[in-house]
Amino acid sequence: MIIKLMKTLVVILFEIIILHKSSFNHTGTNDEYLDICCGIGPTGQEIFDELKLEKHVGCKVFDEGRHDTIDFWHGILPALPHGDTLHHQPSAPDVHGCVIHSFIHPKCRSSKRSLLEYCCIGIPMHISENTILSNITLLTYSDFNQNILYLPSNLIMQTIPLNDELFATFAFGFHDNMKITYNNSDKIMYFGQTLSTIAKKIHRHMNDLFDDENNKSLWTLKIFPVTKNPNESFEKTLKLFLLNDFTMFEQQYVSIQEILKHRDISLTIQYRSNLINCT
Repeated sequence: MIIKLMKTLVVILFEIIILHKSSFNHTGTNDEYLDICCGIGPTGQEIFDELKLEKHVGCKVFDEGRHDTIDFWHGILPALPHGDTLHHQPSAPDVHGCVIHSFIHPKCRSSKRSLLEYCCIGIPMHISENTILSNITLLTYSDFNQNILYLPSNLIMQTIPLNDELFATFAFGFHDNMKITYNNSDKIMYFGQTLSTIAKKIHRHMNDLFDDENNKSLWTLKIFPVTKNPNESFEKTLKLFLLNDFTMFEQQYVSIQEILKHRDISLTIQYRSNLINCT
């Protein structure tokens, strides 16, 4: 059998195709995404260099005297030119992470492994390690009596516009497992807090935190306040896990599952386009 096979193969012409190295880059996890955007680690640095990425793309420093009149969500834009690029600003923020199409306060600081994309930050803020902020607007912060607002490390926050001109901001830990389901609500922790503690903060009963008793997870947890503007949305969600004694009374709270279901995609595109055009 072997001899017969060899005789057959002798008269067959073979063509060899050399396949080039695959250009597919996987960015499916938070770690991979941050590594690539910030050019950190062997794989992240390799892809960063291969794609010719930059850490600071379309970044400007706020003119502190005029930032409170800006609303990129509704097209109230700064008179151009406004601010300088991050690279050429004499009082440039101490920014070491990746910043994409954002206006930031001149006293902002960010760690090497952090990402700000499409943000408007008008107060001094410290962004720690393993942090991703997206679509954030924070021009004012009530009861702000400190030199700088410190955000905890291992944090993901994103503001998303909803239908009817409303806003919601979700926040989770960088390494949280969003989809794992629990039979017992007591096993679910939110930034080290039990759900009973969170329920008291937002003046809701435990039964109000989930629509489906058989599908309890961080993904379906209804604790994010629905507000009329993005600044208030971010501030209230931030205080929910940042302050122990914080309480709020909102008519509606939503989960990330509901946020994605009712998001206003056209307003998101408009907001990001306005930022791109001004940076």
